[in-house]
Amino acid sequence: MTPSTTAPAAASHSSKNGTTSSSKTPLQTDVLEERLIDAEYKIWKKNTPFLYDFVMTHSLEWPSLTTQWLPKTHTAGPNATEHSLLIGTHTTGEQNYLMMATCALPKEQPVVPAD
Repeated sequence: MTPSTTAPAAASHSSKNGTTSSSKTPLQTDVLEERLIDAEYKIWKKNTPFLYDFVMTHSLEWPSLTTQWLPKTHTAGPNATEHSLLIGTHTTGEQNYLMMATCALPKEQPVVPAD
């Protein structure tokens, strides 16, 4: 799969020895890096059914480097259990904070061996 957007062309400059070098501004580099990350994420997301039994995602305003599953669980219906999470943010110069979240996960079904 290839991304449908194209990256801006970089300017080429000729050096004294006749070779050409590509120079990008920091903004262009950031844009290209962001597009690469986005393309890799889309590929990963497309392949998750083949890699995992269950995937749940949720976008946050800031990345989280710290997540703690809390020990207590609650029944959330006949086929689900509600778990609590503590999530810490990683901001750039702004106030960091903790978030409490809940997540309802399907109960593990018992495996019955085939005779």
